[in-house]
Amino acid sequence: MDLPLLNAISAASLRRINDFRSQELANISWSFATLPICNSHLMASIAKAAIAKMPEFDSQSMINTAWAYAKLSIYVVPLITAISASAINRIAE
Repeated sequence: MDLPLLNAISAASLRRINDFRSQELANISWSFATLPICNSHLMASIAKAAIAKMPEFDSQSMINTAWAYAKLSIYVVPLITAISASAINRIAE
């Protein structure tokens, strides 16, 4: 594992996090969840951005994001609430 590379990716992601679309947020959270390390600052920033953009998330992005946080044992109640509410609304449609 190349820690300097992961740190550079994290830093670049943090600088642009508000520019990321829903799929990009889901992809970066999923990618970091597959690693044996956790960047809590990055994951907190992703959660905040994802909550704001939850209406834009498709089902796969919601699933990938929820899986990533569960895999890392990071429980962000507002994020889980936003994902749950969005999923329930889609089911009701």
